Amino acid sequence: MRIANKPVAGGTMTKDVFLSNCKAGMYETVKRVNDTGAPLAGANSFTEAQAQDRAIAAGFSKVSALKKDDNGVWRGTASSEGKDVGVAIDFKGNVVAN
Repeated sequence: MRIANKPVAGGTMTKDVFLSNCKAGMYETVKRVNDTGAPLAGANSFTEAQAQDRAIAAGFSKVSALKKDDNGVWRGTASSEGKDVGVAIDFKGNVVAN
């Protein structure tokens, strides 16, 4: 919901709102084409939670252990298609497995 910039009032959601969001495709992942050379170095203003949200929206699960490296890239671990992978999220929102 944070990626879609749709805050949840009071931090909770009713079943009706959840089902309405499902019908609207709110939770579907969109395959985004990453920029060439991603992950890109740069000043990353994403918080750890925002970087995690980006990775989840890109189709990864169990995203954890995110740490920002010297190039401003959030790096951690995640699951993709049942396999553990390294994941990187750059300042532009590119999400790549590595």
